[in-house]
Amino acid sequence: MTRRACLAVLALAPLGALAAPGRTRDVEQRGDERRYTYSGEGGSASFTLSLDAVRADLALSGAHPVNELVEARANAVRAWADARPASERAVSTVEVTVQGGKLTYDVASSAADGANTTLAAAQAVSERARGAFLLEHGYEDANGLIRPAHARLVVEYAARVGPVAEALARPLESDEAFAARALAFVQAIPYERRSDAGDTYRRPLAVLDGDRGDCDSKAVLYLALVRAHSPSVSTALLYIPGHLYVGLDVVGDGTRVELDGHSYLVAEPAGPGALPLGRLDGRHAGVPIADARVVP
Repeated sequence: MTRRACLAVLALAPLGALAAPGRTRDVEQRGDERRYTYSGEGGSASFTLSLDAVRADLALSGAHPVNELVEARANAVRAWADARPASERAVSTVEVTVQGGKLTYDVASSAADGANTTLAAAQAVSERARGAFLLEHGYEDANGLIRPAHARLVVEYAARVGPVAEALARPLESDEAFAARALAFVQAIPYERRSDAGDTYRRPLAVLDGDRGDCDSKAVLYLALVRAHSPSVSTALLYIPGHLYVGLDVVGDGTRVELDGHSYLVAEPAGPGALPLGRLDGRHAGVPIADARVVP
């Protein structure tokens, strides 16, 4: 599917108050585009998104594709087994089944140690298929945990949310000022618990279109906006058990995380509270970081 990026900014206005409780949001369909208008005490702003791009995001958003991944691995092994030379197939046979989300290999061989050799080859094919599937579908393996490839998605979506970043920006402002305004904008998007959404991860345009998202969905949107406006600012994804917040290498007061030679000021895009740059939700402050990824 060819994806069209966000198209244009229709209006620019101060957005400082758009994160306030009085924030309103309207969506208007205009042919093959959607127009999104946000209003508040500080003014209003609008941007458009390609309908094709939004639909592509909605199609890609969803629960982690565990069952599809297992089937892809099984099919790869079956195709490899059938494509072996006739001489190899005469000596050893390979069957793979899927049950309960797990692969089971049934290997038989008339050659000495042939079963072990064939099984190792089948498992190697399965692992390559696993890596290819995750890469194609925007996921990664984090120590055995399948999750969206957040860092890669930030890079991928920076250009697509460019018009949104333009609508949020003010002329000649600092990176820190934009980061604070974009943070308030993303925090104001209603928070959606993953369990309430059927374990759904929403990609950035799906977050904007549906006006909801959980911590990692909103974190990717936020860092993509920052990257679109301030591509030289280094950012990081900071994982703690059950939560994801982010860091930005910008000036400012508050909690910082030292990582790979950078000092990252923390930010909580999830909301729903309006926490400023440098401040964590009380539930997350002091919790050891389990994993950290610098956005390349």
